[in-house]
Amino acid sequence: MRLSLPQAAALRALLLLRAGGEELAVPVEAVAETLRLPAARILPLAGLPGEAAAFVLRGRTVPLLDLGALLGLPRRAEGAAVTRVLVTAGARPVGLAVEAFGRRLDAPLRPLDGLMAGMPGLLGTALDDEGRVRMVLDLPELTR
Repeated sequence: MRLSLPQAAALRALLLLRAGGEELAVPVEAVAETLRLPAARILPLAGLPGEAAAFVLRGRTVPLLDLGALLGLPRRAEGAAVTRVLVTAGARPVGLAVEAFGRRLDAPLRPLDGLMAGMPGLLGTALDDEGRVRMVLDLPELTR
């Protein structure tokens, strides 16, 4: 006997986080590590458009992008220590600044349809255990 389940029935491990005041989700496999950096370790990069920055991690310079800004969300308040996510996008690590980390969530990932179908940077949606719909981000696509 062979049992075939629709792709939407497969559970994905997701990490909940907050950026630009919004609660979002990312696949756990896209996150190499999470860390908290003091603002003094963030180095502004002169000569580049916008607010380009980087930080040094284990002797390697890692570009730092603000996830809220990538998504066009309102600016967050700066603090003495800012939470960061380190992701792997292709062969190079990229740091993403986020406001906070939430918990891990195992939920089915529903593909986007209708007006949202094919929208860059989004993998789909997931329903959390409290009944809220979470947008699931495609981090490698966002950090290209």
